[in-house]
Amino acid sequence: KQVGLNHLAFHADSRHHVDAITRQLKEMGLCILYEDLHPYAGGPSHYAVYFEDPDRIKVELVAP
Repeated sequence: KQVGLNHLAFHADSRHHVDAITRQLKEMGLCILYEDLHPYAGGPSHYAVYFEDPDRIKVELVAP
């Protein structure tokens, strides 16, 4: 809750791309944020995966 970068968002090629990256993240042992709402944690029309990088910056990969 301080000034600075806390969230990066990237566009995926497709929902399939989001699903593939999600599988890879899980295989690497990374924690998927909001997993109980995944892949619609951003809302019913927002297909994305959220996770944290090693510096605890939230990263979002969202499908078109």
